[in-house]
Formats: sequence, structure tokens, C-alpha cells
Amino acid sequence: MSYFPLTSKDLKAKGLKIAIVYRHEKGTFEVWLSGRNREVIKWYSPLFTNIVEFCHDKSNGDAIVERVLTDKPDFDNQEELLKIIVEGIGKFIEDIYGYILEK
Repeated sequence: MSYFPLTSKDLKAKGLKIAIVYRHEKGTFEVWLSGRNREVIKWYSPLFTNIVEFCHDKSNGDAIVERVLTDKPDFDNQEELLKIIVEGIGKFIEDIYGYILEK
């Protein structure tokens, strides 16, 4: 996998970060909510267990929740691919921010 981490002051204060991930074996772009270490991930994971908007692959110990941005990236149309990724990241952050800031 290849990834790029992002954070904000609010997320960093809670030990959290957003990861934009390309999973080579699956050929997917994903966005993850992750933590600075496994203890942070372990603490936040239960908060998202029964929330329909979020999913978590239990075999992924690096993420609290994940969302696939595209499972068929068109590398020949980079402008559209970038648009899909940026819009998906924005929606993901918008969806999780309320849950995170309350905790």
C-alpha cells in the first residue's frame, strides 16, 4: 500500500489522522480514519461500530474506519480521478468530524 497522512489541529490533539491510501493488491483508493498508534485506534474503534455510514475491515489494524473512494481508478483520466478522490475525502471528513469532536 501507499498512503499519504493528513491531520488538523483538532484531529492531532486526539491522536488521529486521515490516511489517503492506494491499496496495490486491490487496486483501490481509500480514505481511512487512523490513529497515531494502536492504543488510539483501539480506543476510537468502538465509537464507530454501529454507525451505518462507516465500515471497518477487521483485518485492517491500521484503521478505525475506511471508505473506498474508487475501486476502478482510471489512471488515463487523472483529472477525473483526482476529483473523485478529493470529493470523497471531503465527504469522509465531513461525515466523521462530528463524531470525533464530541468524544
